[in-house]
Order: sequence, then structure tokens, then C-alpha cells
Amino acid sequence: MFDEEQQELAKKIITDDFKLVNLNDITDDESIWHNWASLLELSLKWAKARDIILLLERFNPLLMVAYQDNPKVFFATLNYLVDVGETDKDKLVEWSKQNLTDDEGAIMTVAEQWREEGVKKTALKMLKKKIDIDISVKL
Repeated sequence: MFDEEQQELAKKIITDDFKLVNLNDITDDESIWHNWASLLELSLKWAKARDIILLLERFNPLLMVAYQDNPKVFFATLNYLVDVGETDKDKLVEWSKQNLTDDEGAIMTVAEQWREEGVKKTALKMLKKKIDIDISVKL
């Protein structure tokens, strides 16, 4: 599956030891010093929190740096947090509008994507329950 040049690297990656990190053993304050990894670490660690808004407030400076450096990564992180957590999307959009005033277009694009996904999920549920298509369209 690998070119000759990549075979040695592939073998090393597959067979060598790797470092497993328990994020619960790293304090949030310690994690912040891990540069870009901190956004990933904190997202993985706190994704299942009931409401991520309080954490967003706590880590706002870190998030703003991430947003300034790469808005796509920032919004991908928000998408991940919404997908795996229980945070209300409308609250997240409001938080984003208040904290990311220079890019409301991007915020609204993300909000529209979430709404569209919600509509698709609802339609799939209705089809799985064999609700008449004509009724589904009217709803």
C-alpha cells in the first residue's frame, strides 16, 4: 500500500510505541500552554459537558487566538462540540455573534449549516417511521 520511500516510515508508525495521553490528568491551566494542541485537548476533554458556553467564556482568549489564526479550524471545533455535546446551537450562535463581531457572515453560515442538518435529520426520521411523503413535505 505504500511507496518504497514510505514503507519504512509506515512500518515505524504501525509498529513503534506511541504516547497515550490521559486528558483528565492534565489540568485545563496546564493544557492552555500546549499551543494549538490545547484547543483540541480541551475540546476532547469537555465535549460532553452539558453546556459548553461556560467553558467558552473561560477559554475565550485561547479561542480568539485560534479564531484569528484559522477561522476554519475554530468553526470545525464548534461543529465538533455541537455534534458530541448537548450545547444549544442557538446559544452557541449568540455567543459567537457577541465574541466574533468581525465575521458575522461566517457565523451565520455555520448556523445555516446546523439548521440544514436538523431539517435533514428530521426528514430521515420521518421517512424511517414511514410517514407519508406528501405529509412530510407539507410539514
